[in-house]
Amino acid sequence: MLNLIKQNSVKFIDFRFTDLFGSWYHKTYKADSNKIELILANEIPIDGSFVANRYVYENVILLPDLITAFLDPFCAQATLVILCDIMDKDSKEHKYDSRSIAKRAYKHMLSTNIADQAYFNPEMQFYIFDSVKYHTSKCSSYLKLDLIGENNPNKKQYDEMHELKDIMTSPNDQLHDIRSEILEMMSEVGIKPLSHYLQGVSKCGVEFECEEFLRSADNIQKFKYVVRNVASSYGKTITFMPFPIKGCERSSMRCSQSLWKNNENLFFYQNISETCLYYIGGIIKHGQAISAFAKPTTNSYANLLHLGYSFADSAQATVKIPYSGKVVQVCFPDAIANPYLCFAVQLMAGLDGIKNKIHPGEALDEQSEFEKNTASQSLQSALDALSHDKEFLLQGGVFTEEQINEYIIAKKSEIKDKELAIHPVEFANYYNL
Repeated sequence: MLNLIKQNSVKFIDFRFTDLFGSWYHKTYKADSNKIELILANEIPIDGSFVANRYVYENVILLPDLITAFLDPFCAQATLVILCDIMDKDSKEHKYDSRSIAKRAYKHMLSTNIADQAYFNPEMQFYIFDSVKYHTSKCSSYLKLDLIGENNPNKKQYDEMHELKDIMTSPNDQLHDIRSEILEMMSEVGIKPLSHYLQGVSKCGVEFECEEFLRSADNIQKFKYVVRNVASSYGKTITFMPFPIKGCERSSMRCSQSLWKNNENLFFYQNISETCLYYIGGIIKHGQAISAFAKPTTNSYANLLHLGYSFADSAQATVKIPYSGKVVQVCFPDAIANPYLCFAVQLMAGLDGIKNKIHPGEALDEQSEFEKNTASQSLQSALDALSHDKEFLLQGGVFTEEQINEYIIAKKSEIKDKELAIHPVEFANYYNL
């Protein structure tokens, strides 16, 4: 690490960590400090306290994971970034550190002897806007999105909420260069990109190469950082909100995943394996509770998904098996979700399915009666499901009762914030009655 710092003339080292809800925070040290070797080899203190999404991280220390280091391509001064775990003052994993939860989920998998590797391959979607303005107070509330530039030939078409139905090239696709630069900068921070695409006018998608469980979650945090910085350099703004526009298609984080043992894929050997079906069975059984982490906002429930699996791309199932049959694709996570928690709960549910041989039943098709088994219809219903179905998350000490209860309390406060707000639609409907 010291050689890397010297070879790249690094002037600053930026230590970053993720809070319980997926936001990134950091503390920066001068790289030529006499203490830098001691800092890299030991815990990094965070003096005082600060509030992150209603949670106070006071007198905590950061434990750097040196293998995560990358040179930040967006800093004017040569800066090395290192991801960290949060520890408390007794050098124990902090209860609000989501990265530590993901690491414990992986260790639990190893302890079961079911698999010795887990790979996750996310597909990230997001919206790019020219600008956004929003405000809420007791006597004022507004939202204004500038979806695309005045010179875009599809502006009128989009203002009327008619999405582009084809994957069109420039000049209609005005975001192509931005997406290409995102892929280029992803390579700069150690992510292996696969492809990018436009879906509609403002909605974009990016696919990664498959990575080991924890590294894949790390990559999502790096990806979000890259996307925001590239968009900002073009004078644009982005959001990972699932439904930023009325009637729009959801921004998702489809997670293709597989378990391996002794370098053999446990989900596929000439055909779909029972292990694969049991894994799917666990995802479906615990799908309501998973939603509390995978669909973690009040904005996440504008459409319904169906708790079942399908081989058909058109079926609105929560889990799909691509034609290759070598992975399981879980479709309902939102791109806004904390990747560490989102990945951890999926892995724990799948392992529980394998352990208890939970069969998912018959695959869904277009004629299936979806209404009988729908996923959570609101954040409140997802949190209620989590409060009654959390035993699978407590196995191996991956989650604790306290962590889950604190998470539920925090999310319920978000629901209350929205419920107490007076919506402009209410004024439009009722003011003059």
